[in-house]
Amino acid sequence: ALNPAQPYLWSHYGFLAQHNGDLVTATADYTKELARHPEEANVSGLLFDALMRQRKPDDAIAVLRAAISRNPANEQMVAMLARVLTGREDYPSAEKALRSGIAARPDDVLLKLRLGEVLLREQQNAEGEALLRQVLSTSDNPSQLNDAAYYLADASLDLHLAEQSSRHGLELLDQATNNGETG
Repeated sequence: ALNPAQPYLWSHYGFLAQHNGDLVTATADYTKELARHPEEANVSGLLFDALMRQRKPDDAIAVLRAAISRNPANEQMVAMLARVLTGREDYPSAEKALRSGIAARPDDVLLKLRLGEVLLREQQNAEGEALLRQVLSTSDNPSQLNDAAYYLADASLDLHLAEQSSRHGLELLDQATNNGETG
């Protein structure tokens, strides 16, 4: 007999249901898994995705907020929440989530990148630009470099630095490709 409290049992059932297009069952199964094992952030991400696919963004946001309340240092959950809130143009809420995430992870480059983006959208250019400059000076991730460069250029802030950083990101990506590090 199956043990209904077995870790990952319900999330596996949920994944299979989602793979088969049954988002309602997937949502129920992911919810069962989280009720038994709330610390499983990856299941929160799966539940978030299933809810978003059902066009239930408020429920999806609640899932992310619950996951973050359990683990404020979870970069992935904070970044996902900020992305959804930014997409809804709820910049104050996105800013609040990102600042809380950065308080829990002060050296997190991705969260600083996302906060820089949000601040520029809120017309807080000085702080946004400073954060993006910090990202550009510390990151060796081509995607982060390109994103930070794009946000600077989009706000017409230091176009020269934006171009240099974008080119540097492309060089890093080219090197990684030549070394077989991308796939």
